[in-house]
Amino acid sequence: MIKVALVSYFDSRIINNGIGSYCENLIESINIQSENNIVLDYITPYTLPGSNNNINFIKFAQKIRYYLSKRQKKYDLIHSTSGAGFLSKTIDIESIHHLEPFFTFSNIHSLPNYITARKSKNIVTISKFTANQVRKIYDHNKVKIINNGIDTSYFKPSKIINNNNKYKAIYVGSLTSRKQPLLLLKWLLNNKNTYLTIFGTGPLKNKIEQISSKIGLNHRLTITSGNKLSLLNNLHRNDFFIFPSSLEGFGLSLVEAVSTGLPFLSFDVGIAKHLHDNGLGLVVEDNSEFINTKADKIIKFKNPSQSYNFIKKHYSLKKMGSSFLNYYNKIYENKDNL
Repeated sequence: MIKVALVSYFDSRIINNGIGSYCENLIESINIQSENNIVLDYITPYTLPGSNNNINFIKFAQKIRYYLSKRQKKYDLIHSTSGAGFLSKTIDIESIHHLEPFFTFSNIHSLPNYITARKSKNIVTISKFTANQVRKIYDHNKVKIINNGIDTSYFKPSKIINNNNKYKAIYVGSLTSRKQPLLLLKWLLNNKNTYLTIFGTGPLKNKIEQISSKIGLNHRLTITSGNKLSLLNNLHRNDFFIFPSSLEGFGLSLVEAVSTGLPFLSFDVGIAKHLHDNGLGLVVEDNSEFINTKADKIIKFKNPSQSYNFIKKHYSLKKMGSSFLNYYNKIYENKDNL
C-alpha cells in the first residue's frame, strides 16, 4: 500500500470552496476504484491534531511542517494543495488550481502556491487551462494534467420541462470579486423575459441585493444557498447556467450544471472552452459581449443527453480516480528508484 498525506488548508466542513471540494472529489474518486493500493490521509485544520477551525494559513503551514517532519516514515508521498505545504521540507506533489498574476493575489495561499510548486518534484493541475498557465513558469516535464471530476451518478438531467415562455437562468458560486456576480445584474437587465437564481453566498451578497432593489430586479432575482440536494433541485428547475467568473482553474459548478443538461454562458475560463468546442454552451470574450448575450442564443445549445454523456466520459470521478491511481504509483516508483 502507498500512504499519501493529502494536505489542504481548505476543508469544506469549515469553508465551502473549490479546493475543499477538489480534495473530497479526489478522495472519493480513489475510494471507488476496484483495484486500489492507495491510502489517503486528509490533513486539514479540521483533522490536524492541535489545530482548530480558526487557524490562519501561516500557522497551519507551520504546524504541517512540524507534523510531517515527525512522520517522515509514515507517508510514502506528500501531496500539497494550493500552497498548504510551502514551509515543509519535502513536497512530492503540488496541486495547482489556478495561478493569479504576481502582486495581485486575492487569496493568502496564492504566493505560497508559487513557492510550493517551485520546490515540489511534481505539479498536477486540474485542467489544461491551468497547465498552460503553469508551464509558462515551471519545467514542463514536471507538470501533469488530471482533470477534476464530479459524481455523474448524482448530477443527472431532470425530466422537468419548462412549459412557460419565461426563461430561468442560474448561477452557482461564491459572491466574490473574482466571480464577478455584479455582471449577472447587468445581464439580467438586458434579458427582460428571464428570471435568475443566484445559488451562493459571499461578501458581495448585500451589495447585489441593494443594487437589485435599486434598479427594480427583485421580482426576477432569487438569492439562495443550501446543501447538495438543494443545489441539484435548483439546477433541475432552471433552463441554463450563467457563469461570469473571471478566473477558474476548472469550473466545478459549471461542470455540474452541464452534467444536469444545462447549456451555459461563460468566459474562456477553466474547461469552458472545451465544453463550448463540443457544442455544449457559449463562450464569450469580454464583459460587453457577456452582458448583451440573449437567453435565446444560450438555450439553443440545450441537449441534455449529449451534455451528460460528454461530462460522464471526460470529467467523472471514476476517470479522475483512475488517473490519480496511476499517477501516485508512477511517482512512488520513480521516488523509490532514486
